Amino acid sequence: YQVIRSELKSYSKELAKKKEIVVLTKADLAKPSEILKIRQFFSQKRKKVFVISAVKKEGLEELVKEIESRL
Repeated sequence: YQVIRSELKSYSKELAKKKEIVVLTKADLAKPSEILKIRQFFSQKRKKVFVISAVKKEGLEELVKEIESRL
């Protein structure tokens, strides 16, 4: 995440200032303890993480609602 943010800022400071949506995909393959660590990391940064699994169709509705609310 930090590498991507740094590269984004190097590319465009204006783009780096825009609101972002953080999504953890393939949650069905991750251990619950790994997901918890990721949530805690982003919680410290005051960022919400959307945890989704397209295979299990989990978390998608919440993510779509968030996207819609920003359009």
